[in-house]
Amino acid sequence: MKFFSILLGIICLIPSTGMAQGTVQRGSEFQINLIGGPTNPWGEKARDADHATVAMNDSGDVVVAYHTSRDDFAPKLKQVEIAYFEFTAGATPAQDTWTLIDQVLLGSVGHSPLSGQYLQLDVKCERPDVVAVGDKFFVVWTRRYDRDFNPGIQSPPPQWKEPAVLEGAWLERSGSTVSVFGASAGLGYPLDAQYFIRECAGVPDAVALKQPSGGNPTVGIVYPRQVDFSHDPGPPVSEDDTRIFEMAIVTCSINGSNQVTSQAPMVLPAQVPYDGDSGGAAGLVLPDLAPSSEENAFWVAFEGQQVVGSDVLGAIRLEYWILNGSMVPEFSKSFKTTTAVGSAFRRRPMISSLPGDTPNEIVSIAFLKVAPSPASDKDVVYEQWQYENGSFFRAPIPLGHAFQNSSSDEGKAVPLHGPTASYLRRCYFSRSGILYYDMNSNLETTVSSSITASRPAVSFNQPNGTESVALVWEDLLYPAGVNAYKRIVLRVD
Repeated sequence: MKFFSILLGIICLIPSTGMAQGTVQRGSEFQINLIGGPTNPWGEKARDADHATVAMNDSGDVVVAYHTSRDDFAPKLKQVEIAYFEFTAGATPAQDTWTLIDQVLLGSVGHSPLSGQYLQLDVKCERPDVVAVGDKFFVVWTRRYDRDFNPGIQSPPPQWKEPAVLEGAWLERSGSTVSVFGASAGLGYPLDAQYFIRECAGVPDAVALKQPSGGNPTVGIVYPRQVDFSHDPGPPVSEDDTRIFEMAIVTCSINGSNQVTSQAPMVLPAQVPYDGDSGGAAGLVLPDLAPSSEENAFWVAFEGQQVVGSDVLGAIRLEYWILNGSMVPEFSKSFKTTTAVGSAFRRRPMISSLPGDTPNEIVSIAFLKVAPSPASDKDVVYEQWQYENGSFFRAPIPLGHAFQNSSSDEGKAVPLHGPTASYLRRCYFSRSGILYYDMNSNLETTVSSSITASRPAVSFNQPNGTESVALVWEDLLYPAGVNAYKRIVLRVD
């Protein structure tokens, strides 16, 4: 595998956005407004915030990444923003605080790095992920050239596809200033300069990779690329509509001089079939990553589907990858679970781990069990899996309870895998609000009772020796009422 690096010495000291600072105390909630504030020229009310992710670094700082709509450019266009919260330890853990010190526009719709006919397409930056690496953060997102808004130039089937660029940026706080490395002025570092997507939107996920002593902070990013565009994108769903995706991985590092390098994208061996039937759970081919205690190793989970006759089969693949000295994937242990014909199929796997917590590699996984058509019920399933001596096996849950509620409609489950000593094992989900199920106490707790709250994301760390959980979700909050637009809420426990 040929190795190349793009070296950028860009250090962008982002000025203050002018937004009022705010503070969230442990156990309370904080609503994140959008960049520009409520009096921005394109109208705060006309913009949604969505797809929030969160990370907490070793210092206790929290970064929330999300995308927001930019209808002043064109319908449904989006930009990627982050909000940076600085941690301050209190006299007791209950008095710990997180102060919003800056908000940064990382992915702007005002850039078009591709040339030629693509300059005519509308650009949207969307679905970011953020991960903490020591005291730094890394954010990744997709810049998608959307043909939907320019039907006059789209290619007809069978070559109906959209180009995309994978972009990223490193963040670090110095005092009350947030510095951005590898990107500037709303244009991210190019991790994959061009690939093609359609239904899956190329949603990336990032993970911190453990490095040898003295090694540079490094992340791995996995994202889907569509390789088969020969199907008819419209209904009816049939076996002929099955399309094929591949999972690509790219690594990115930052050195002591804050120079950013990346490796050429590589393709993981397993191709992913998908027929496009989301079962009412939305999203397609969404990879999720979790860190390992081994050097340059990580967990990855993703889904696939395929139509057999009139039945949809759903499969979840859980894999453990090790990258060699050239950062090339050279070993994988894979577990695949597939639904039977006519049964409920599995959707949207999410995983979580805590490297170095136990002698063995253990990961928590949560996914949706979607009832067959009509898809009126989505249940959450939580399991633990262990990797040891080249083998996978299901790890026991002390109370023997794999969370599954067969009578309610749950969605977007997210596991939290904390220290084994305190057995911090939770599964967050949305069901007329934000809740979590505790695997230790066997109890369900409501975090937000707002019936419009949805899409939780969670991060764990131990600043100042205190177990801390940063949780974000989206809700219809601005302005309050029937016609409200979505905002992001942060809570730290």
